[in-house]
Amino acid sequence: MRVAKEKIKIKQKAEKLGLLLSVCANAAFIVIELFVAYFSNSKAVLLDGLFDAFESALLLVSMRAMKLLYQPNSEKRPVGYSNLEPLYMIMKGLIFCVITVMMIVSSASTFLSGGYEVKTGIVFYFEISAGAISLAVFFIMRYINRQANSPVLALEIKEWKLDAAGSFGVGFAFLLAILAHATPLSFLSRYFDQIIMIILALYTLPTPVRAMRSGFRDLFFLSPGDKVLSRVKSEAYEVAALHGFAGDQLDFDVAKIGRRLWVSIYITVTEPTVDLQTFRDIQFELETRYISLADILDVDVIPEL
Repeated sequence: MRVAKEKIKIKQKAEKLGLLLSVCANAAFIVIELFVAYFSNSKAVLLDGLFDAFESALLLVSMRAMKLLYQPNSEKRPVGYSNLEPLYMIMKGLIFCVITVMMIVSSASTFLSGGYEVKTGIVFYFEISAGAISLAVFFIMRYINRQANSPVLALEIKEWKLDAAGSFGVGFAFLLAILAHATPLSFLSRYFDQIIMIILALYTLPTPVRAMRSGFRDLFFLSPGDKVLSRVKSEAYEVAALHGFAGDQLDFDVAKIGRRLWVSIYITVTEPTVDLQTFRDIQFELETRYISLADILDVDVIPEL
């Protein structure tokens, strides 16, 4: 296993900073959203606050778990704590899917029951302000993640981007509701909150679904994406050729879980003797070439007689 320790320290600090920023921003939004929901009678804002509360709780758990990800393997834990990250992705995706479906069902039920009045002006000003703040957090976290290159932060960044787009969209919708009060369509104002909740829920649903799919792929040691697999094979073929081995002599086992990538390369040997130093040289060269593919890397080059 080859781990660039200094690089990992920088990544860990950047990741911790990004998660801390996300937690603090979420905490501030929770308090404000609860106040706005109370004074405006908007269930859309209330459920958004509950969304943020769940997210903050999960982020606090993830900050604790991040410390364990780079712990070395042991007999008791042959993969270390690498499975914590995909488990976190699955758990977070599942919780957010459940909340989103609950939002849709609740909104549809209220819509069919005749809706309710909402103080649209309060919600409009809040959502526009929330969109601007979310956009600022998105850009700051994206800058931080250039150093961290963290899947957890990447998911947070996507969610802040969705939050910003959702807030601006909701703000625009409530602006239409304000303008509708002076028209024959004023009776629709009772249904705006539910319609917006359903649209917002359907808009955000693909993100937790993709997070769950990615988590399950890593958790069950499935092969990484085609891009990583293609890179692993092309580099191996090139290095093996430099040492006199043809491409059809190589077989691969490649698996990824969280931030750890396992690459086992089996080279069929036809000669009666094996030069172990050649295999060590191939392994060292491939470790150097693969270092950008994962934070924690295990490369084995094995002769098959």
